[in-house]
Amino acid sequence: MRRKFLYRGLAAALLFNIVSFVVRHHWQPAKGYAVRVAPDTCSCYSSARIIHLHLAKDGSLKIGSEAIQATELASSLSEIYSVRAERILYLSADSDVAFQRVAEVVDVTQNLEFPQSYPEPLALKHGRSMRVQLRLITKSSIDATCAAECFNWIKQPFVFPRGSP
Repeated sequence: MRRKFLYRGLAAALLFNIVSFVVRHHWQPAKGYAVRVAPDTCSCYSSARIIHLHLAKDGSLKIGSEAIQATELASSLSEIYSVRAERILYLSADSDVAFQRVAEVVDVTQNLEFPQSYPEPLALKHGRSMRVQLRLITKSSIDATCAAECFNWIKQPFVFPRGSP
C-alpha cells in the first residue's frame, strides 16, 4: 500500500514538473517596447556615435544638433540605424512637452523598419523591424557622476576624454 502511494506521488510530481516546464518555456510574454531609463550620459570613447533625439517644448525635434521635421523622423532614424549594428537611441524632452507627444515619438522609434531596398544579410533577417533600444534621459541620468577618464556628453558635447585626439 505504501509503495503504491509512493509511486503515485512520484508520478504526480513528475507530471507536474513536466507540465510546468512546458508551460514556462512555451509561454510568450506580451510584446512591449524596448524602453529603459538611461543610467547616465557618460561616454569614455571620443569616437562613440551616440544618437540623441530631443523634443523641445515648441514642438521641434533635433537629432544631435540637427533640426528635423516630425514628418521626417521615421525616415531619418531608419536611414541612421539601417547601417548600425548597435541600435540605441537616447531620448530627452523639455519638461513642458506633453506626454502624448513623447509617446508618439516612442511609437515611431519602436516601429522603425528596414527600407525595402536595404540589402540585409540573411543571418540578420528576423522580420523587417529594426528593434531600436530607447533610453530615456532623465535629470538623474544627466547628473550622474562620470568616471575620471570619461565625459558627460549632454553637459559637455565637445569635450573628449584624456588621451583622445
